[in-house]
Amino acid sequence: MRLRDYAMTRVVARRYLEYRPAQGRSGKVIVEIGKPAPDPASKYGDWYCPHRITGLGETRVFPVFGVDPVQALILCLAHLSAEITRWGRKDGALRWLGGRQLGLEVHHILRLQAARNRRQLKRRGC
Repeated sequence: MRLRDYAMTRVVARRYLEYRPAQGRSGKVIVEIGKPAPDPASKYGDWYCPHRITGLGETRVFPVFGVDPVQALILCLAHLSAEITRWGRKDGALRWLGGRQLGLEVHHILRLQAARNRRQLKRRGC
C-alpha cells in the first residue's frame, strides 16, 4: 500500500487558519485530524492516524503510523506540528485568531510545560 492510498478517517478535530500573504489572495486553511484506525497493510496490528491540510494548493492526507491508537495520534500531532510550522514560516502568512502563533507547535508547548513543571517543583522544595 502506498502512502497516498491511505484514506482520511472520520474527522475528530479541526482548526481553521487564515492565509494572509503580503501580496496576492488571502484564503482559509483547514487542518483536520482523523480518528486513528488499524493499518490495513500491517502484519503486526499497527495503527495509523491521518491528518489533512486543505487550502494551500493541493489537499493532501498524511498518514502517521504507531503501534497502537495512542502512539499514532501523538505522532500525528507531532507531524502536523512540524508540517504546519514549516508552512507557516515559509512566508509568514498563516494566522490563527489574528496572530502568527498557530497553537499547533507541539514542541514549543512541551518546552513551556517542562519549564512550568520545574518552577512548581522548585516552589515545593523538591
